[in-house]
Amino acid sequence: LGCEAEEECFPYDVSDIKPFFRGVNCNRSIEKIYFHEMDLSNGDIFHILHSFFKKNGNLSDLAVLYGSFDEGCARQLSLTLRVCSKHLKSITVSGNGMGENSALSGEGIGDEQLGEIIEALSTHYSLLKSIDLSHSYIGRSGCTALANLLPKTPELRALNLEDNDIDDEGVDILVNSLFIINSRLSELNLSCSRNITIRAYQSLAAMLKDPNSNLEKLILTDNEIGVEGALIFANA
Repeated sequence: LGCEAEEECFPYDVSDIKPFFRGVNCNRSIEKIYFHEMDLSNGDIFHILHSFFKKNGNLSDLAVLYGSFDEGCARQLSLTLRVCSKHLKSITVSGNGMGENSALSGEGIGDEQLGEIIEALSTHYSLLKSIDLSHSYIGRSGCTALANLLPKTPELRALNLEDNDIDDEGVDILVNSLFIINSRLSELNLSCSRNITIRAYQSLAAMLKDPNSNLEKLILTDNEIGVEGALIFANA
């Protein structure tokens, strides 16, 4: 659902496409649903699709990408996730408020609202294999919410936190949680995490060195690692 960046699709009136969404509500076989470059203000779409999310047991992949996203939408998405299919295996909430479409840019949510969405995931999503929260302004509150979520997602293999506001303390919160639960996470993306320093690299290197760690791929592209950081990872 949505449009290509170059198309002038928005703003639009949700009521104009209600018949379409009512049809979606009757569908029980959809496995993937993506909301791409859409005006999601106030979360009206998630409210309209409440029945679909609650009753479609086949849904495995949900993505909300580069749309207009405010606190009302975050709240409604959190409520939706609390009733959504327990079979969900992949969720992406990325780049909202950062779309190329000028009608959608400039709006977004903060660390606290992302924390609410992450907390909603902890209700019953034990089958989740992939979480993508890149470009989402996640800070310490979001990292704390993720740390509480990790023990409840034993199947999680990939966590993408590229380009967020994570600092050394946020990394410590995540690493400590991964150590405690002996996570099966195999891929962690912390690219463009420009607020982390040597302290965070030491924590990450310790996790890589741990014989009980399942982490195989740590992505730190566009971080200012420096010579000291490179030596830390070389000895991990």
